[in-house]
Amino acid sequence: MRSRGQAYNECATDAWRHVLDARLLSEVLGIVDSEVHRGMQRLREMLCAEPSIAGTKQHPANLAAEREKHHLPGSEVEDRQALAREQRAVFARDSIA
Repeated sequence: MRSRGQAYNECATDAWRHVLDARLLSEVLGIVDSEVHRGMQRLREMLCAEPSIAGTKQHPANLAAEREKHHLPGSEVEDRQALAREQRAVFARDSIA
């Protein structure tokens, strides 16, 4: 899966990071307990609040501008579709377990 996420200091609100973390927990580590997944979100929030991570960044990353600046393929529509597809896959795996 190609990286489409937000800047690291925004991982608490990054839907792609949530998908990746959920897949790591469930597929790699075999952890499907919802409390552990909620704990992972809390860790992301704590990480983002850390001054050494947040630094002086006051505004969220502009992904469209970054894509254009670095001549990366894709679009917001493709990103939303891919994210929805990944989220459905994660939720389907979690509901089976």
